[in-house]
Amino acid sequence: MLKSLLRIRLASLAGWIMGTSRAKKKGSTAKAIGYGLLFLYVFGVFGALFFLTFGSLGDAYHTLELDWLYFALFAVADLALMFIFSVFTAKSQLFEAKDNELLLSMPIPPRQILTSRLVMLLGINYLFELIVAVPAGISGHFATPWGVFSFVVLCLVLPLFSAALSSFLGGSLPRSPSTSATRPPCPPFCPWCSSGRICTSTTPSLPRGWRIF
Repeated sequence: MLKSLLRIRLASLAGWIMGTSRAKKKGSTAKAIGYGLLFLYVFGVFGALFFLTFGSLGDAYHTLELDWLYFALFAVADLALMFIFSVFTAKSQLFEAKDNELLLSMPIPPRQILTSRLVMLLGINYLFELIVAVPAGISGHFATPWGVFSFVVLCLVLPLFSAALSSFLGGSLPRSPSTSATRPPCPPFCPWCSSGRICTSTTPSLPRGWRIF
């Protein structure tokens, strides 16, 4: 069942990139191609911007023997970009998804539903990380293979931290009118939600029925 949910999430991610949705079963091929080209154009523009920025910074910091500061700036820029593009996705996918009630009414463990949504969130973070990581890796100066290994590990860990931060702050954002009218937000660190039991609070932070652990 988890594989099926992951396929649905990946199809949703592809539809988001191509500008199509499941509500439109027969989307226009030209529209999908147009959205794909637009996404690649924006991706390329931001990539070129970061390449020029990190290219000038990399040479200057390497001359001053401040390579650590170069990679620190990369980490900050990478984390900021991923967080900006994923916090609202976390809000809509984890807390305000329209199919939550439908999925929870089916014999599917809520843990698998939540896992599939988190995998999609991680995929978005890794996707946007490429905009910063690729130019920074090309422009960076690696003195030893250990530096290359450390850079790869940093690229793998940063999206995890960004996804955790986006998930935490996404639940703190104001709810949309359609959602807040039926389900007020839960106070931070709700004892019912954090304990893994079915939330019976009058203001649940997660959809009713979530049993994470």
